[in-house]
Amino acid sequence: MTKTTAIAYSAAYANYAAARTAYHAAIEVINDVTRAAAASRQRLQDAAAALDAADQAVKPMTVTYEWDCETVADGDSADFADGDIVEHAHDSSFRDVHAWAEQYPCEPGRRYELVLVRDDDEGRSWAYVTEGTLPARFTDANGADAATVPQRFHREVAANFTSTPHRS
Repeated sequence: MTKTTAIAYSAAYANYAAARTAYHAAIEVINDVTRAAAASRQRLQDAAAALDAADQAVKPMTVTYEWDCETVADGDSADFADGDIVEHAHDSSFRDVHAWAEQYPCEPGRRYELVLVRDDDEGRSWAYVTEGTLPARFTDANGADAATVPQRFHREVAANFTSTPHRS
């Protein structure tokens, strides 16, 4: 090998070594950027989840209450099974619903049930008056305990209950 060839090989090897070092440095930069992007993506996802949770926490739930006097089938008949709700008489106060039930006797084979109905963003639930008292909690359509009955409704029933409404 001549001196010129040796110098050329030496220069080529130096270029190769420099290119290899640059290549590995570029791979490290790409890996760092990828790791940083993944961490940023995770931080963004965490921030979005935190915002969603905060939004749910501050979002006011719409809750409404309504009194109802249900006319209920008392025993099986040709048209209704025992316990079927036949008719409703809604009002905003227990006093008015109770007075309505006292004023109008039930038809034969029917009974009245007084109930506080709660509607909110998660559905409907009921608290039935039994012997002049409300339960501590509402019951949902599956029979599970739902929200607590506010004390103002317990006081309203206690102040206005006179007797169990008519049964046929």
